[in-house]
Amino acid sequence: MKATYNQEDDVLWIRWSHEIDESDETEPGVIVDYDKQGNVVGLEILDASKRIKNFPQSVADSYIGNHH
Repeated sequence: MKATYNQEDDVLWIRWSHEIDESDETEPGVIVDYDKQGNVVGLEILDASKRIKNFPQSVADSYIGNHH
């Protein structure tokens, strides 16, 4: 699993695999990625700091990594 946070765009990406076949916005600002078998292989959360309760920037920088 790899998680990446982009502070400038406030987007959190979580990937379990790079084999993305299809994506679906399950609700506004939440995008789920699927492989060819329909398994969830990724998740993208827009406006992450507003959606995830107690999402401090220091945690994102320290544990996830801040990539622009």
